[in-house]
Amino acid sequence: PEQRGIDSARGRVCSLIPLLPCEGVTLEGFQWPLHGERLAPGERISCSNRIDADHAVVRLETGALLVYLHYPARKD
Repeated sequence: PEQRGIDSARGRVCSLIPLLPCEGVTLEGFQWPLHGERLAPGERISCSNRIDADHAVVRLETGALLVYLHYPARKD
């Protein structure tokens, strides 16, 4: 299993885009947590989920998953 932490991103929007079928996707510290879910291209993705903790975790049992952390537009 792969696991990645996301720190100091409370309130940011995060999307998960499966590049291959993914099994065992778990999200902790998100507004809409996942618990061992399946995500797959063209089927189910996880977009626009909000991080609601100081430390969030993305865990993946198998597959390839793109984790995209949205940043607000710069105002110059």
